[in-house]
Amino acid sequence: MSAKQRAARARFKAAVAEAKKLRKKNPKLTNTQALRQAFAISYGKKRAKVGAAKKSKPTSDMHKDTKSHNVNIRVVSGWKKGKTKFVEKGEKRPKRNAILVKRSSGAFSSFKRIAGVGKMNDNKQLTQIASESKLKSAVIRILKDKAKDYKGDYKTLFDEILRYGLESGIISDLVYYDDTKAWFKKYNSDISILLKDTMYELGANSPSQVFGKKWDETDPFANDTNNQNLLAWFSFEETTKEIANRLGYEI
Repeated sequence: MSAKQRAARARFKAAVAEAKKLRKKNPKLTNTQALRQAFAISYGKKRAKVGAAKKSKPTSDMHKDTKSHNVNIRVVSGWKKGKTKFVEKGEKRPKRNAILVKRSSGAFSSFKRIAGVGKMNDNKQLTQIASESKLKSAVIRILKDKAKDYKGDYKTLFDEILRYGLESGIISDLVYYDDTKAWFKKYNSDISILLKDTMYELGANSPSQVFGKKWDETDPFANDTNNQNLLAWFSFEETTKEIANRLGYEI
């Protein structure tokens, strides 16, 4: 586990602790509502610290990945059909302006920062995307709600979702097993299509080749909690990636 992943996990634990305090103060709050408020507080403090740091010492918005990723899986750079590139461990890394993004699925993609893109003001386009499936509609609804914690900064929101994955707890609607299992069952049809397409694009013969050791091979039909939770996170992350791509981000 990298330092950033440990930091994300620590932030999630802190948010859970803060959520418990909020529920004590206001018992009417549900677990999800309390956790959402806790994360809003957490990210608010984080942005305040970053803003203070920028005033004292200018920093570049470009991330330089200087550490190697000790992972025993193939790194995927680009997911479009016919353009998927597999980068084996030890091979030349992606372009300098690309950030390796590890999602909860265990796979990687690159997130390229493009100046002036990502304001997500085209409501007509969002409406069109949302109409394509129930899954996309649900993801867009949550993204719009979550963006309020970022003062409408969708660029940072997409970056954090795709960099740390949902296992960091960034999307409070999909933290608890009860929520992820319900999500999986509600959008099972769309998730199955998404998984099938991803396997085809990667040349994978089974979900374990997509998710690695995180996939419980004794549960091939995702009847149990572990694989259902994994697929719920996978569906949100992959849909977010597609939405970001279609709105002007190069993933």
